[in-house]
Amino acid sequence: MLASGAWDEKVIIWSMIDGTLLHTLEGHTSTIRYLEWSPDSSQLASGTTSNDGIFVWNTDTGEQLYTFEGKTQAEWSPDSMYLACVSENNTVTMWNTSDGRPFYSFREYTDITGNLAWSPDGARLASVLTDGKVIVWDIDNGESFHTPADKSGGIWRVVWTPDGAQLVSLSRDDIITVWDASSGERLRSLQGHDPHIVSMAWSPDGQRVATGSAYGKINIWDTETGDCLLSFEGREVQVITLTWSPDGTQVASGSWIDGTVTIWDAINGDQLYTLESQIEEVMYISWLSNGKQLAVIGDNGTISVWDTTTGSQQISPIDNIGSITSVDWSSDNSYLVSGTRGPWIDIWEFATGERILELEFSPMDIVLSVAWSPTDEFLAGGSAYGIVNLWDAQSGEKLQTLSEHYPNVVLSVSWSPDGTRLASGASDKTVIIWNTATGDRLKTLTGHTQSVLDVSWSPDGTRLASGSYDGTVVIWDVSE
Repeated sequence: MLASGAWDEKVIIWSMIDGTLLHTLEGHTSTIRYLEWSPDSSQLASGTTSNDGIFVWNTDTGEQLYTFEGKTQAEWSPDSMYLACVSENNTVTMWNTSDGRPFYSFREYTDITGNLAWSPDGARLASVLTDGKVIVWDIDNGESFHTPADKSGGIWRVVWTPDGAQLVSLSRDDIITVWDASSGERLRSLQGHDPHIVSMAWSPDGQRVATGSAYGKINIWDTETGDCLLSFEGREVQVITLTWSPDGTQVASGSWIDGTVTIWDAINGDQLYTLESQIEEVMYISWLSNGKQLAVIGDNGTISVWDTTTGSQQISPIDNIGSITSVDWSSDNSYLVSGTRGPWIDIWEFATGERILELEFSPMDIVLSVAWSPTDEFLAGGSAYGIVNLWDAQSGEKLQTLSEHYPNVVLSVSWSPDGTRLASGASDKTVIIWNTATGDRLKTLTGHTQSVLDVSWSPDGTRLASGSYDGTVVIWDVSE
């Protein structure tokens, strides 16, 4: 299901299967500003610009269950039992969503800014005070502590690390501070970060990860220490795609708006070449295995290949792929798989430009992510309906249909280096790791506070990086 709210004061719930309208929810008195699904998807919270209360709806029947006192800021507990709301007097109240009664009111602080964050286990709740302090409450006894006041201009967001041991805050001057979640002690500060990470790529040796932001900044991080090793930016447009050269000495970035591809020195951050690809919207870039050529693919399906030692175009664009959402190369660069703004996945022979196989999701679906297995025997695809499919790349036979993300959107899929596992990231803020032979769900990784836009395995398969719209990159130990 999908929920939408607008100026007409109505909330509408739609079917993601066929696009039909399921429920029209009425009762608010001004423009809908806030919508938040409960983690179990059984309830929906909504709020407006006039702060007429937080409404809670039954998503199966469309019935309004409760109206809670609060502004537009509210946050569900991980188990969907409680909804924390910031009230008109800037205090926090926890409401029990099973009976609509207040469970606990935290009234010792009356200067809450509105940002709320539950710990992954639901045992603690964090928020931010107007003076930049981070406040943490224990849900069982209501006891609290706060960090020292922030002197950088105020903290506007706070998130928990996946293990709940630390809190990460982002100040208005883009300084990230890591706090001990038990004592409030400041552990470290990271500078040079840019919110809204939309692309990410591991270095070939697994020791660094490159991230690209919605505002044009590229950072290179040490995966062991978390230190930012390099930070550079070209034009102030979204870095939609990143790729490392096979030897790890260069990084290429592609821009979403102006079609620019830039090659950077990954050691010192120097800009080596800017490729004027004449593609309006770059969707994907990839170094070919020889390390001397870079393939650039545009939103309209145009492909061009460039010499990365001179910055000159070598092969004229191929124009027959169509409007695409995602692509991936086979390991020998002979074949290309593409997902379209529709239910189809196509396999192309690069030398001839011919389509050799067409695979289909359900008729109304949209393909958003595709990936070859390491041996090129299989394909994975993720869709807007929350489905992950696995196919035999030779016969086109569908081998697995994985639907644990439904009704959320699958935004990224990635095979482990040995091909035995697949990671998928979605708009439900989770990463799921699958057994590719059986289709069993092995792990669900939680901790991000917004959609997971990209997932990527380390070369040895022991770690997984996930990048989210919440501005964080999490590196997970997936060795077991």
